[in-house]
Amino acid sequence: MKEEPLLSGIKEQQPDAPSRSRAACINLIATTVGTGVLSIPISFSYTGLIPGLVILCFFAYLSGASMRFIASASSRMHASSYADLGERVYGRSGRQLVLWSLLALLVGAVVQILICVVDLIEMLAVEAVGINISRERVTAIITLGAVPLCLPKQLHALRFLSSASVLAILFSVGCIIGLAVQGCLTAQNREHIDPQHVDDTYAVMLPPSVRWSLGIPIHALAFCSQFNINDLQNELPPLERPMLPAIVHTAIAIACVIYALVGTTGYMLLGARTVPNILTAFGDSQLVLAGSAALALVNILKLPLVVLPLRSLLLDLCAVPPLSTPMHVGVTAVGVALAGCAADVTRNLAFAFQVSGCTAGMMVCFCLPGALYAGAIRIERQRSGLLLMAETESPQLLIAPVGGSEDGRYCHSLYSREVAGYGMVTVGAVSGIICLASLLPR
Repeated sequence: MKEEPLLSGIKEQQPDAPSRSRAACINLIATTVGTGVLSIPISFSYTGLIPGLVILCFFAYLSGASMRFIASASSRMHASSYADLGERVYGRSGRQLVLWSLLALLVGAVVQILICVVDLIEMLAVEAVGINISRERVTAIITLGAVPLCLPKQLHALRFLSSASVLAILFSVGCIIGLAVQGCLTAQNREHIDPQHVDDTYAVMLPPSVRWSLGIPIHALAFCSQFNINDLQNELPPLERPMLPAIVHTAIAIACVIYALVGTTGYMLLGARTVPNILTAFGDSQLVLAGSAALALVNILKLPLVVLPLRSLLLDLCAVPPLSTPMHVGVTAVGVALAGCAADVTRNLAFAFQVSGCTAGMMVCFCLPGALYAGAIRIERQRSGLLLMAETESPQLLIAPVGGSEDGRYCHSLYSREVAGYGMVTVGAVSGIICLASLLPR
């Protein structure tokens, strides 16, 4: 049985089964909202409430723009996938860069899921069962249990788990919002979170400092769903494809509201004691425990949805022929074990998002979309014979190239779009470098 390739070309959609815009919007929300929502509150503790909300909204807008860039560039280049777009714009090297970036992003996703599951199982063992078990042992048990789940080569039977995971997350964080409304945070719950802090109050705004950059990669990665845009666009009926920008902005806006509610609530409740995984701070709530148990179970079952494409992509990039059954089992076991070791070393969910967000996250979400969009626009200008002479000293040449005033306006529009693409590359690269520098030990 052949393993499914990641981001392969999409077959032509049958006219009798079109995907509706509303379903596409719900699908995009489900793939955007993930475990990153659990670390949004601690990102607010780095900046204060108001700057945190501003940064969150900024990256929401930027993520929506990058998704539109991918959709527009794919339409111009007739590309069926993210990797295909990279190849059509920059050749084989462009395809390789896209795939290696996605590989790094998937590695981070596996580690983040394992950290989240271990956090929740460790809390449930203490709060619900009364068993005090070491984190290393929990990680080992979860890792061993995940290996057989990741052995299948087909994903179809597990695709519903992405939506189930989102529902479990929304239920759990909804319980936290309910606690805030009722004012039911107990004194005992405050005391066991982080003894080194003595101040539970939240700050509306903290002075600008290097700590601000610690929250940026969490916000940037929170809206990471750029690699799904091509599939979404291909599944829409031709008459509904012009609605894709509205679908993207609606989904991003809803996700942003969810993140803002959870981040504001968690930070206002815990203040300086905000923890990397917000659910672990509410172990005395039976509803939160129930939601955490459901989320832990769903995320364990969801792990193959990330591991299988990761394995397929890695073997494809390394040009490895189809594996025998023993080799398939061995490669899977070693890969999951390495991810478990990385999760045990990292331990901090927010830190895992920060590392992934300022490296692969910035590349996949902003740098690559901007570069691919700018490259596609430049190719279109070359094909149209409307090359701008930006290097000359005559500004009139920018608005009056060969072909008359209409061509001039069109040429100027293309040039502006190309500049916008490179602008997104700059924002992503600079943000990633600054955030990565803030994570380095001093």
